[in-house]
Amino acid sequence: MQIINHSQVLSVFRAIAISSLLITAVCAEAQQKGRAGTDKTGDQTPPAVKLIIAPEPSAERGNSSRFAAIRSLTDAPLTVIATLDSRPLGIAMTRDERLFVSIASGVGDRDDGQGLVREILPDGTSRPFPAAWFAADREPNEDFSEVNALAADSRGVLWILDSGSPPARQPKLVGWNLKEDSLSRVIYLPAPITKANSSLQSIAIDVKRDMAYIADQGRADFVGTSEPAIITVDLKTGMARRALEDHYSLNADGGDFVLAGEPLLAPDGKGSVVRPSLGIVSVAIDAAGDYLLFGSANARSVFRIQLEALADNKLSSAQLGERVERVGDKPASQGISTFNANYLLVSDLNNDGIGAVFPDGTYQLLTSSEEISWPTGFTRGPRGEFYLVSSQFHRAPLFHRGEDKTKRPFSIFRIWPQITRVEAKKAPPIKGPKQNGRR
Repeated sequence: MQIINHSQVLSVFRAIAISSLLITAVCAEAQQKGRAGTDKTGDQTPPAVKLIIAPEPSAERGNSSRFAAIRSLTDAPLTVIATLDSRPLGIAMTRDERLFVSIASGVGDRDDGQGLVREILPDGTSRPFPAAWFAADREPNEDFSEVNALAADSRGVLWILDSGSPPARQPKLVGWNLKEDSLSRVIYLPAPITKANSSLQSIAIDVKRDMAYIADQGRADFVGTSEPAIITVDLKTGMARRALEDHYSLNADGGDFVLAGEPLLAPDGKGSVVRPSLGIVSVAIDAAGDYLLFGSANARSVFRIQLEALADNKLSSAQLGERVERVGDKPASQGISTFNANYLLVSDLNNDGIGAVFPDGTYQLLTSSEEISWPTGFTRGPRGEFYLVSSQFHRAPLFHRGEDKTKRPFSIFRIWPQITRVEAKKAPPIKGPKQNGRR
């Protein structure tokens, strides 16, 4: 029998320990390289990058957009691709690059008789849409009343969100088949799905689950009852429900709309004015299709909730509330969109600009201009470009005792968000103390 002495035992254990440490170190280094080199979408992501808005697209994407630039802004990297005489609010682009906008009707604007939905044509002009809808003999309840938002899904359907004007015209969601140029379906959203003071502001379409998610801001009159909620709609059955009603993440959390140094003031119906405090105004689905991102107009936070949970009718609003997560900071805004798996774009109302929520949750203003006046929602093009409108919402007659302070025409912009490397700066050499006049 071989006898192993004490020193031999220690040598064996020491060798095992060193090998284990080496294996752990190699695995950790490999995992770290994997995290630094690849995000969850599989894109190669350098360890130090930043998001910018560039005046032109990156070279690999080309510049063959369907919409030619009318002009470029002098003080911001945006181009104007169309103008309108009526105030635009919602915007949506299809996969085959058809661009649509909705027209404001509830803030004292003049009616030009061209309808509340327009298609923007490649030459920058527009036409009423859909023509077949207008040509039909409709009941009053079927007509559009207040279209604040649009969304185009991957199946070729344009969804038109009408906040309505009850009781004459009920709130509704209209789907228009763009391939066949025909009505796909109408889903009415009467009480108790909507409330007397509901204001349907934004919509996101979840094709995977065949669901729509609608931001009900509440406080349609800017001063009355709020009751914000996310309305979930099953697009197959038409069944809808109010979720997360009056949850803290859907309410304003302080801060005014202050534009050009002046706070936004709305009439209170009693001869005076108040500073509006508005709830959830924007919803968007994240790049991976797993979460609904949302934020309130006056709030300073972006939140998210899993789509699987939101689409589960067995979960109560209280149970859903426990699943809400804070994503990061944001300014007073009306629009939110995903740029990629790591960055969000948001409109910055008080700064006449566009900003980004970074992966660490911080917010940064990317660009601003006097022409980007109350930017609303975003829509993405096929080459990574985004389109948005300058609504000049705060200049509408409602907020100035009937006086229209709008500067026409309204502009539709194209922007090119890009990720670029951040060059690491070398640290300066360390200098030692002087000794006898020398180092």
